Amino acid sequence: MRIAIIQKEDFSHKQLVEDVKENWIVSCFTNSNDLLNAKIELFDVILIDCHLTEISWRKLVDKLSKLTKAILGLMSDGSCNFVKEEIDDDSITVFIDKNNVEDIIDWLKYTDAKLRIKHYAEREQESFSATMMAISDNGYVLEQRSGVSVLGISRILSDNSKKKLYTEFEKTQNNVVVYFTEKVQAVFSAYLSELVFMYRNIKEAGGKICFWKNNREDVAEIIVGCRLNLIMKVFDKLEDAIDFVKR
Repeated sequence: MRIAIIQKEDFSHKQLVEDVKENWIVSCFTNSNDLLNAKIELFDVILIDCHLTEISWRKLVDKLSKLTKAILGLMSDGSCNFVKEEIDDDSITVFIDKNNVEDIIDWLKYTDAKLRIKHYAEREQESFSATMMAISDNGYVLEQRSGVSVLGISRILSDNSKKKLYTEFEKTQNNVVVYFTEKVQAVFSAYLSELVFMYRNIKEAGGKICFWKNNREDVAEIIVGCRLNLIMKVFDKLEDAIDFVKR
């Protein structure tokens, strides 16, 4: 994933830039013209400081939204008041406290996984028929082990199944180990999107989730390839996965 960061100052928030560089390709800008004249189509994400001096962030967002399909994020240090009515809801994806580096990195990991799954889905459409993605109310196996929900996914989950699962997860404080059963012969992008959706919901509920390989090295390779391992730890042994979410 390629990221552009534009700030008014000479990157006093060096920790943010350094942490982002650990996982992604980063280009830093202090002038909007330099950013607009760059190969902007190469960027997947653009993070914009709301305290720019030579141009307002609103004007910059308006220009960028006409030039790129990149995900735009607005950074503030808490002293910038966002008036949502003044911006296009589709232009800004996220509002970020730039002093909270951990949250920014977490959001970038989540976004990276979503983008990779999207690309995976585009390739998938060329090879598989959508009719193969059957929806079943019984497309999972759920059990509790040592106070942890262990979820085996066999098919694409229906909305009804998801509602039942999240109710069950509450019984184990939303601590979940997820894996794909042997019935999953091909890992469609819908399965991966399911993991991302589950990660966000469980985290918001204050729980923890990780992935157990279940001897499926083919699945593990796809998980790593889509960078899902950045937001969801992957374990060889079920016991290690259970210990992780219990901590």
